[in-house]
Amino acid sequence: MSPLRKIAFPTILIQFWVGILALTALSAIYTITMTHLHHSPHPWGVQLLWGDDVGWDLEVFRDRFLLFGTPGFWQLRSIPLTYPATVGIIFALLYKLADPLRDYLLLCALGVAAWIAWLVRILAAQRVARGPATIFALTITATCWPLWVLFDTANIEGLVAILVGAGLLAVVHRRWGLAATLIGIAGAMKIFPIILLALLLSKRRYREFVGGIAIALAATLVSLAILGPSVPEAQRQINLGLRVVTTDDALAATSPGPDTNHSLYTVVRYAVLLAHHRHPHQAPQPGRDAAMLRPAYFAYLILGALATVAAYVLRIRRLPMLNQILALAVCAVTLPTLSRDYTLLHLLVPFGLLCAYAAAQSPPARGLAACFVCLAFLFTAETYFNFVYALSSPFRALALLVLFALLLTYPFHSTYLDAEDAEMDRPDVAAIV
Repeated sequence: MSPLRKIAFPTILIQFWVGILALTALSAIYTITMTHLHHSPHPWGVQLLWGDDVGWDLEVFRDRFLLFGTPGFWQLRSIPLTYPATVGIIFALLYKLADPLRDYLLLCALGVAAWIAWLVRILAAQRVARGPATIFALTITATCWPLWVLFDTANIEGLVAILVGAGLLAVVHRRWGLAATLIGIAGAMKIFPIILLALLLSKRRYREFVGGIAIALAATLVSLAILGPSVPEAQRQINLGLRVVTTDDALAATSPGPDTNHSLYTVVRYAVLLAHHRHPHQAPQPGRDAAMLRPAYFAYLILGALATVAAYVLRIRRLPMLNQILALAVCAVTLPTLSRDYTLLHLLVPFGLLCAYAAAQSPPARGLAACFVCLAFLFTAETYFNFVYALSSPFRALALLVLFALLLTYPFHSTYLDAEDAEMDRPDVAAIV
């Protein structure tokens, strides 16, 4: 067979494709039934059917950022700025535009188009025909629940995901300085992406690792100075906003609005509620709920950080690079106490790398099919139905936990990803790019 001859579309990717279509159809049927037949006040599947508040996560700060640079910026009695300072600067720049919501969503759409083109290209590099590869990529995009949530909310996570995805590709192509810069800026915006700098540690790129941390700190300090009127005062105001998030989400029986928080802390919170016979749909009891959840919250923060460091030192850094990229991305979107479903967009680039790896395997490597099963549940708009508790968010958290365990157990060796820098010019390695 000629080495240039196209191969049949990999069976494991066909099975994934069928699975995401089936899960999406199930969710749509259940949502339509609950909404239009049973007149449920909360549709349980498709976020786009939840109302006319499209772009709320961006539009809610409009009045504040129209006052940017004036004393009224911090004095406005409205929803406080609930993001790190660097995001505040991004908002200030967006609100210089004539139509911030339209232009931001256009940027996100361009990012999605770039991801589709990239996925088709890397599958074609594994001799998969471009036609089926394009259909596969478009199907994933159309059924991708994190994308639905992003375009419905216009959360700034879209920009963070673009930066992180580009940073991961810089790691893949050994552009260490660029990777450190992109991941550092993303870390200054949402904090949790900073964990991906551990990929540089694994490659003994200590200078770039420190540089990435320095870039995140510098971006934060410069942003605080611009927000003003002074760095300490700007940080105090930021802290007030972050405290609101902790009170309204982490220390509350349930998040305000539809619960799309797939953090592992969601499972811990549900366990505490069950232990105290507290139903999340009961009338809010802020004082009691906070007192009940606070010990578990702080224990989760401490034990989660220690467990992550231990997992990296003892196992993750010894794994093939594909495992490391996926495992650290899973940590980044699972460990924060508040991690809305749009953060699952950070798995799209690692997922693409896994698809290219699967296309090169015959037969599939052990553990690969189970990883795709977990990803199917993470990417599609399942409901997991609504018995006594809403199950979608904790189910996603458990799927992430299972995926993490699989990545620690089954090594996925890649000729290209695991090649040393000196081997990059070899024809058998370079051909995979």
